[in-house]
Amino acid sequence: MNIGRNDLCHCGSGKKYKKCCLSKDEEAVRQDAANPRAPIPLRLISPDRDCSHRSGDGDCSHVPPDATFIPVSEPDPYFEAWEKRWEKFEAADYEEQIALFTQTLNDLPSPLTPALVSGIDDEMAFRMLNELFYQTIEHDERDRFDSLTEILRERDPQGYQENAYFILAWRITNALVSGRYDLAAALIRKLAPIAHRAFEIWNQVRERMAYYGQLPALVEAMRLSWPSIRDSNEIKPLAISDYRGGCVHTETLNYLEEGGEPRLEDPAFLERLRFYMDDDENFDYAQQTLWIDCLTGRNNHHWTSDDFKIELHIQPQRNDEETFKTLLASEPNYGLLHLSELTARFIHYLHKEEGTSYVKAELARDEIYTRLVAMFRINELDKNSRGLRRRPK
Repeated sequence: MNIGRNDLCHCGSGKKYKKCCLSKDEEAVRQDAANPRAPIPLRLISPDRDCSHRSGDGDCSHVPPDATFIPVSEPDPYFEAWEKRWEKFEAADYEEQIALFTQTLNDLPSPLTPALVSGIDDEMAFRMLNELFYQTIEHDERDRFDSLTEILRERDPQGYQENAYFILAWRITNALVSGRYDLAAALIRKLAPIAHRAFEIWNQVRERMAYYGQLPALVEAMRLSWPSIRDSNEIKPLAISDYRGGCVHTETLNYLEEGGEPRLEDPAFLERLRFYMDDDENFDYAQQTLWIDCLTGRNNHHWTSDDFKIELHIQPQRNDEETFKTLLASEPNYGLLHLSELTARFIHYLHKEEGTSYVKAELARDEIYTRLVAMFRINELDKNSRGLRRRPK
């Protein structure tokens, strides 16, 4: 039985072979090469957990008939070539690096990695492309980087898919910087359905799209991403809840950019928000109305310092699920709510007085809000630590 680097490991751990026993198997090959035995010992690439089947006399009756034996008396030249290729790549100049990337793609794969179709695996593809992304920026050849990723996609579709979220994020950045907004929109539509696989990268891409004012494309992409993010077991519930709120805010901002007057009484606007609600009984329609009033300048509340008394009861021993349930059951933190409303009014000011787009104003608002909350959190931690240091008299 053949096993690829991305297949499940033969030891039964449930991990990929490359993340589990590959290095150990390679080391065994090297040790056997340094201390050859006669007859030539054989190593089995098999899910069989019994490792006692090293034999040169063919007495392996307990081994599956379709098992594949490989000689362990010689190191695998392909893996050694990979290591040397990477060392050469790191030491090479710009043009040489591009040539080495192309050459590695055209090399034949190792017999130990029959799942590969070229001399490059997904890890080496990422390492090389990550370096080339920044090199092509320095040489003002972003299009050349895009061409290299297309060569990878055509030559090795599986290797491309393993790194698709990185590659698409790199190319979206290139498209935005170059003013090719239609291309950026097309690429983010491809990235959205797999956003749950690389949530942090996805959030960075969303911010870039917002910064460059590509709100309609961003709204479409967030809708495409929502089902997989909502149902993900890898993303924490608090992060999913925050993402839902971000989607609702983005829909609201887009409605404003289109010239609409968002009100929850408006069926067309409410239908946009309901896409993310999933009949969520915890959605606070009253708070959403207040938020919209702040965005549109309908809220003229006069604040006092007492409105911003923020208490963050930090309990680091709680896990995310417990924290989420506690937040849903607890009384609202009015200080944080008022801070959110005040920063929403800042969006209205930036748009009306400074001519800033709603989506760029939201980026500024979010940064201000996050920094202020972080300051309150640091103060709370400091206050708690001082309390712990007090000694009874």
